[in-house]
Amino acid sequence: MTDPNLPAVQPGEPYVLIDASGRRFVSLAPAVQQLATGTVQPHSVHQAAGHCCSCGHGAAPEVPRRPYGVSPGTVVTGVVVVGVVLVALLLSVAVTAVAVAVCAVVLRSLVANSRRERARRR
Repeated sequence: MTDPNLPAVQPGEPYVLIDASGRRFVSLAPAVQQLATGTVQPHSVHQAAGHCCSCGHGAAPEVPRRPYGVSPGTVVTGVVVVGVVLVALLLSVAVTAVAVAVCAVVLRSLVANSRRERARRR
């Protein structure tokens, strides 16, 4: 099951992988990489050239990191959400006040009509 053209896999030293987000991962995999030509090249030589693959392009640029976790977009979103909630509460209070006022007018007219009917009967 082993290919006689490839060298035997030997454990290498741990090396650090960094993804596009800047997270770091330690790998204990063997420090060799199979290229398209079938030759084996150590990672240290491959990474020293600044390439992450055999395509010939350079490494990805470093992403700038914010020293704090709150961005201006987060603050604007928070203000908009709080504003929407406050307007909704104010609108619910206004609708309740209008409903109570309508009920009061209806009850007042019913009481006035019942008093007129009682006055007529006497």
